[in-house]
Amino acid sequence: MRLLGYLWVIIFSSVELLAGSISGKVVDENNDPIPGATVKVIGTSIGTVTDSEGLFRIENVKTGRYTLEISFVGFKKVQKPITVQGRSTNINIVLKENVEELDAVVVTSKSESRRRSEQPLQVASINTLMLQAESADAVRILDRTAGVRVRQSGGLGSNTTIQLNGLTGQAVRTYIDGIPRELYGRGLQLNNLPVNAIERIDVYKGVMPVDVGTDALAGGINVITKQAEVDNLDVTYQFGSFNTHIATLNATRILNDKLTVNFSGFYNYSNNNFKIKAPELTQIPVEGGGFLQQDVIVEVERFHNQHQSSSVTGELGIGRVKWADSFSYRIGFNQRIDEIQHGVTVAKPVGEATIEGSGIVQSLKYEKSLFNDKLNVSYFGSYVVATDIANDSTRNIYSWFGNVSGQRQNNFFEVNGTPTRREGKTKSHGHRASFQYDFSDTHSLKASTFLSQQHITGEDPVLLAIVGFDVNTQPSDLLRSISGISYEAKWLDETLETIAYGKYYHYTQEISNVNSDVLGVSNSILQEDATTGYGLGLKYKFSEGIFIRASFEDAVRIP
Repeated sequence: MRLLGYLWVIIFSSVELLAGSISGKVVDENNDPIPGATVKVIGTSIGTVTDSEGLFRIENVKTGRYTLEISFVGFKKVQKPITVQGRSTNINIVLKENVEELDAVVVTSKSESRRRSEQPLQVASINTLMLQAESADAVRILDRTAGVRVRQSGGLGSNTTIQLNGLTGQAVRTYIDGIPRELYGRGLQLNNLPVNAIERIDVYKGVMPVDVGTDALAGGINVITKQAEVDNLDVTYQFGSFNTHIATLNATRILNDKLTVNFSGFYNYSNNNFKIKAPELTQIPVEGGGFLQQDVIVEVERFHNQHQSSSVTGELGIGRVKWADSFSYRIGFNQRIDEIQHGVTVAKPVGEATIEGSGIVQSLKYEKSLFNDKLNVSYFGSYVVATDIANDSTRNIYSWFGNVSGQRQNNFFEVNGTPTRREGKTKSHGHRASFQYDFSDTHSLKASTFLSQQHITGEDPVLLAIVGFDVNTQPSDLLRSISGISYEAKWLDETLETIAYGKYYHYTQEISNVNSDVLGVSNSILQEDATTGYGLGLKYKFSEGIFIRASFEDAVRIP
């Protein structure tokens, strides 16, 4: 099987056909990256801020000579002349500390990326700034990360298995902006989320902090979607092998110092018609006349393997107001269609079965600091109406050459044992609220709670016609909540850091039990359970840059 390859064709950075871009890195005198530094082009309205690795990129810059101004609190401001020619101009900036003594108090700074890398709980943050020109999705980026293994069954949009710390499946939870991915519906998954829509990916290897983790066992992966802080227009289009098309759009407009609007979207399509070797039932002549039917390995193109997915999102952001440091409302639509080529093995091809998914997603985000920034409050909530359609109802039998070779006479269909044309609808909402109070620079208390509810209904007219009763019409409900509280402290002149936390897990599930003896009669079953978990992280620093750390968690996965 040949790996899917992409050919980068064209990137449109602006509707005004601006010719170049400026990128680079801002570091201090110790070569440590400085996140959050302001980089602007003097004499224009364009600029940006550096990410957690000190990297920055400014698009839509016309060819010419400019002066960059780089500034950050605690460092001396720097101005650098630069000439933009061609597609990209790269420059690295070193900022010197501006130490001011006020009433015997010395103000210094330390980079955020360095603090994150030295936490007692291990987290790897993957910045996507330098990957924007690649034909990659979130899954392909994860596969380059130490400790993460990704297996894909084929090309664009194919089934994906992520292994983290030796565990896989539901033991590894994935999140989009801190909300479990499964709440967004089938239309939005990691294997169809392009790199151009991602700001960064945080990989928690093992122990999960209370303000991110839910019921993960092996760790978690949190994808942070892109949010521009300056006027920006980024349009990309890629074309590659197997009729693959990938397009993305990110547009941000700063209306004033308080209001921002953002529009983003992507579209993916691929035939995924790469060649494979598969067994085909063939008539082989034998001595004395006649034919013998036997499986012969043939090289064929996949013919029913298309993937199509898309997403559009609009956002209104409000910032720097009395009641909120930042507030945003998002509404979006995502859709996904996958043709199924075969079952668990490639023994028999599938010619008509498909799986479709779509969802309407609304979300709110709120952040506020109180009591002289000692108390930080944040909230993220989402409401999703998702639809899933599974179609496996044909009696046609297909060969690996894409032809109909016969009709089924039994109830074993292309993928399932019985035919189905199920349409399911899931209404779900998820909420995460977090509170952090800093007693001092070395002691803080953090509390977080996550609550979600899913209501599932559906119908299957094919099943109803066969057995006279559709179990899919019986609703199911799942309510789960995970709350935690943690205490973080630094001791012995900050040579010893500790974090200790406890979690409380609770779920309630209501499902329908169908009486097999009296078809059509069902009763409701209520299941409820609660349990606790805990975790501990330790770090001891021998000197600057040399330390040991260990972490442990007793975690639970809700059924």
